[in-house]
Amino acid sequence: MMGANGLDFIEELIERGCRQPNFALMSGDFSDADLDRAAELDCVLFTKPLNMEALTVWVEEVERSIPPERILYDWSQKN
Repeated sequence: MMGANGLDFIEELIERGCRQPNFALMSGDFSDADLDRAAELDCVLFTKPLNMEALTVWVEEVERSIPPERILYDWSQKN
């Protein structure tokens, strides 16, 4: 995506029907417009240098929100 950024990519995913509810990006230079746009997309932003504790907390929250019986893809199933 030449000339695009991570927020553009996430927006395109959503427009194409991606049902993933958890998105996060990391950058050293988010603008105020990026912050507003990320909030609209429900995207969590992490700044550089990365705060590993904040990332770990977010990942654990996401992990707790996923039903344990959820199957993403049954690799054992033959087509």
